[in-house]
Amino acid sequence: MLNKIVKLFKRDLLEVTHLPLPYPLDVAAVRHMTPSAVAKLVDSEVFEFKLENPGIRVDIFEKTHYPLLTEDELKDAADCPMPHAKVALSIDVPRADSDELDNYLWYIERTGHGYFAIPFVYRCDVLLYCGASLVLDRRYTNNDGTPVLHYRVPFSHGAVYDNVEFIDHHHVILGFLRTLCQPAVIIESEEPNERLNRARARRRRPVRPPRRVVRLPAEIHRMPQAADNERAQAFGPKAAHHRRSHRRVLASGRAIWVRSCVVNAANGEPPPPPQRFRVDNPENNPHGR
Repeated sequence: MLNKIVKLFKRDLLEVTHLPLPYPLDVAAVRHMTPSAVAKLVDSEVFEFKLENPGIRVDIFEKTHYPLLTEDELKDAADCPMPHAKVALSIDVPRADSDELDNYLWYIERTGHGYFAIPFVYRCDVLLYCGASLVLDRRYTNNDGTPVLHYRVPFSHGAVYDNVEFIDHHHVILGFLRTLCQPAVIIESEEPNERLNRARARRRRPVRPPRRVVRLPAEIHRMPQAADNERAQAFGPKAAHHRRSHRRVLASGRAIWVRSCVVNAANGEPPPPPQRFRVDNPENNPHGR
């Protein structure tokens, strides 16, 4: 979905709307913030992650229900690193009153001690921006040890809408980061269909390369891109590629962070483009609003 939004934005065809607010000053402020917020979402350095079946739904009364993390899961997730400096998290959300899916999006940017995020909703070819932002700073915790989940919204937003929903947004983001940091992983190789590759070669289209799948309690798939084939043909197995930030558990039992970086960056080739991922079937938490 992000790819479609980017294409519409580049062609100046992206329609953006806002939630109705009672105060004209808030309306003007949200409109003023919109161009910079959308520019962050369509930035070419953003890595897209699509989360499948996370348990979010919209009921017949237009209320969105989110799976929530437990207290221990929140404490654990607060220590999980961002996989890259700029990430777009995309989730298709079913609606009780329609067969169409809403697409919930969060632009998430790594900060010195946590993250900054902006929520969006893409529905019926229109991008909704409400002027809200989310901030997590792991240096600040509640009395029970859970992280302080902070949000910023227009002054009059709470007079019409439920601001508690933005706490739920934090649960979604932290649950996603926690899923990526599960220590037990199995890496499998999937060979491409030879018959389809021969047909693609006859049409002079790039053949599909083997795909590596990282299997966790959730399954994370990197979405192949055309540029991958060109880079592999030009630079071989030493092609520069991204390594996401993650938590590694050493043999001693101590957990450390591995920073995101570009591997084989000194080969003289241009930096690799951002990657896209699909995260399938994460464990759904029975708690929720």
